[in-house]
Amino acid sequence: MKKKQALYIRKSREGEGGADETLHTQRETLLRLAEQNGYKNPDVYEEIESSIDWNRPKLSELILAIEQGKYDRILVTHIDRIGRDIGLLDNIKKLCIEHDIVIETPDNVIKFDDENQELLFGFSSVLSDYEYKRIRHRLQKVSMML
Repeated sequence: MKKKQALYIRKSREGEGGADETLHTQRETLLRLAEQNGYKNPDVYEEIESSIDWNRPKLSELILAIEQGKYDRILVTHIDRIGRDIGLLDNIKKLCIEHDIVIETPDNVIKFDDENQELLFGFSSVLSDYEYKRIRHRLQKVSMML
């Protein structure tokens, strides 16, 4: 039985152009990807929350739906939309392995039964965590200068 797909869209805070513009761009990108791959009416989980917060409302809903066996594929524009915390991303990876979930981005299809794909996800996780720490450090320096 073919299961449904889910789109997960996240932005950490409102910026120039407002939150909807970036959320809208992600949504359109993922809907186009879904259509290109023949996925019909994917569920959309969309929120404005921090990438390191493990208790995001929509992410929690998505995780519950995965545990209930609702999906076979999660579409995101980039791995860091799921999160930037290595521990969180490792938990997501384990959840995907346990429930045979594929993560798809516009650039990659990550099937965790493929060692190379799993390694790619691991590299992306480390880079996302590192990028978050760099952003946080720059923001702290700017706030100290003000």
